[in-house]
Amino acid sequence: MNSMSAKRIDDLTYSCEVGRNVMGQLIKARFDKLSIVSTCGSNISKLIDERIEKIDGTAKYTVERRSSTGDMGKYYRSEVFIRSKRNRNQYLLINFHPTGKGKRGEFRFEFSPQHFRKKELNALFMWLGSEPLLGEYLFQLLKSAWVTRIDYALDTYGLNIDDYFIHLKSASKGKVNKNSSDGGVGIKLGSRNSEIYASVYPKCDVGKDISDVVEEVDELGNVLVDVEQYPKFLRIELRYQPQKQKLLLRKMNNMPNLLEKVIFIDTKVTSELAVLVSDYKVRTLPEIRAYIKEKYPKKVVKKLDRLLKKHHVELIDHQKVWDQLYILKYDLAILGNDALWQKNLREKWALKHGYQ
Repeated sequence: MNSMSAKRIDDLTYSCEVGRNVMGQLIKARFDKLSIVSTCGSNISKLIDERIEKIDGTAKYTVERRSSTGDMGKYYRSEVFIRSKRNRNQYLLINFHPTGKGKRGEFRFEFSPQHFRKKELNALFMWLGSEPLLGEYLFQLLKSAWVTRIDYALDTYGLNIDDYFIHLKSASKGKVNKNSSDGGVGIKLGSRNSEIYASVYPKCDVGKDISDVVEEVDELGNVLVDVEQYPKFLRIELRYQPQKQKLLLRKMNNMPNLLEKVIFIDTKVTSELAVLVSDYKVRTLPEIRAYIKEKYPKKVVKKLDRLLKKHHVELIDHQKVWDQLYILKYDLAILGNDALWQKNLREKWALKHGYQ
């Protein structure tokens, strides 16, 4: 039995099928993380601060108030961490009391959509948007909110990480991780601070067995269940961090086609690459390019560009797959349906669907 880290186990049951590549391999997609920031007038901001500070736990949710941690500690003084008691992966982090650094909005919301069904996400935000919690202020914040980070996960069944050279257009940095923190090979492309950053790594789809599989792990974090019976897939995770407030939450459909940045190069190029870079197998294309630029004349760099262009493969129909974005937005439940941010429409909808 091959060992596999629990971090490489996933459930794609509710991911969206977005077609097949030219090899006939099934492709699914979903949003894996979303953070939004919003602002309002100073008087209203104080009222919202007071309401956030009074949020208490319920039969469904635990609530922890604390100082902001991690990277957000630079930008916000306080945070409230709300977590479902039934599923600890379902959380909502609210950062507030900005420090003034980075010109951030007064309020930041972060959660991982893939762990929620639409009904569960609706229930969470309808609860948060009730009185005496944030009430109508929540939906005012959503109307002016902009996206600061969204992770788009593209999953292809049967595709292996070494079937192609995978590259991110315009990326000048890259790294191959043979022993990454989650126990397997992976590729990083771009800078974490750049607008688009990619991670590529293999995973295993155990479906609804995930809760049982991830519970049985050894001291190294590897699952003890034989996962060979489950389908494998390759994840290309595209982290998009829009700059200058250019992607409003209500305008998610205007998100630029991230898939146009993903480039697949046929491995037939390796015979010619090996002559130039003997250890090409442990380098990403940005690293290969940097090495050639340093060691060889400019004409060799131009030769590399010609080789990559020659062996470029249109593995997926970028536009056809991206046209399914509206379905992923729909899976964001009330956050993806700005019509429901209007009080009268929301009240009718809530009454019909039992959210009151």
